[in-house]
Amino acid sequence: MDSKHPTFEQLIAPITRAEFFADYYGKKPLYVPGSEKKFSSAFGWKDFDAMLDEGSYWSNAQLSLVVNGKALKPEEYSVQDNSAKATGAFRIDRGKLLDCLKQKPSMVLNYCQTQTPNIAALTATLESVFRCYVEMHIIASWEDHKGFASHFDYNDVLIFQTEGVKTWNIYEGRYDEPLKGTQHDRDFSMPQADELKGALLMQPQLNPGDFLYLPKGQFHDALAASEATLHLSYRLEHAVGMDYLKIIRSHLYQLPEFCEPLPHFDDTAAHDAHIEKLILALSKLLHEPSAIAFATNYQKITSTQDAFPSFVLPSSNPIIFFRVRHEALNESKNDITGHLDVLDWLKHREFFSLNEFETAFSNSDNGALLTRLEAQQLIEKRL
Repeated sequence: MDSKHPTFEQLIAPITRAEFFADYYGKKPLYVPGSEKKFSSAFGWKDFDAMLDEGSYWSNAQLSLVVNGKALKPEEYSVQDNSAKATGAFRIDRGKLLDCLKQKPSMVLNYCQTQTPNIAALTATLESVFRCYVEMHIIASWEDHKGFASHFDYNDVLIFQTEGVKTWNIYEGRYDEPLKGTQHDRDFSMPQADELKGALLMQPQLNPGDFLYLPKGQFHDALAASEATLHLSYRLEHAVGMDYLKIIRSHLYQLPEFCEPLPHFDDTAAHDAHIEKLILALSKLLHEPSAIAFATNYQKITSTQDAFPSFVLPSSNPIIFFRVRHEALNESKNDITGHLDVLDWLKHREFFSLNEFETAFSNSDNGALLTRLEAQQLIEKRL
């Protein structure tokens, strides 16, 4: 993968990276108009057609059709996979799918963050910037046919409009820290959603090349304003406190206190004493530097698990990547004397491979230079 592609700052220009994180990220929506060709190389109708033609790949879990807020049943556009009847999996039936498209439903292709080299490169950029797992869905819509009712997403969403025109209604209402399976779930009726969404906040009309950011929980809906539209919808899957507890749980089996039977509840004193012992053991574990480091490394690993290539067969050697830490790179106090060319090279990238670096600076002592860059926290090796 060549890291010489648009940086995040180029994707959101004229908004700067600093402005985005200070004024918009996690706070309020952002609409940025762009040139028609800005995202044209990322994805278009021809790419969409080519993906759909990989018929055997698509199942009802990866492709869905939505009309007026309701998902069509898998049986309407797919057939049950005989090799996976136990799991109830369905495979897309081309004839059925074409018949369904006459209803002009919104078509959603799920988990497409690495489907093409250009999409994978964009995903890698976003993973490098936000340091979290990034999931991407491709959504096609047809004029005057609403797919999704007013709703909010559980994650921050980045929209890249690639084809057609779509009008977005973004409302003042915002749901606090939404999380599936909790009291912050979005499992409520359409009348409830209409009441919660509030007044219209903004109504951007996205054209090809436009960018839209929506914080998680922000109510919105959208409607195609041209014959057909296509956009990439990236979701930022940040780890939350509940994920940390799941990580810690795997360590509890190593503690004898958590493997012992609980005293009988009738023996109140013994039972309460044992619970207190569990609390102390858990507290001790949570404060262990090794447990904290394990959680940190787990978060780093899962933040870049998909978009970066791993294979250069027939070699079995791994590809080494580094993330550029732009927040540190822009500070003038960093001292890389005699290597201004290196700093300038880094400013035009979100990440790079060791091979790219060695090719670009073949006359340098690259090992020592990379060590200095890491020591000053200007770059970070991808785990």
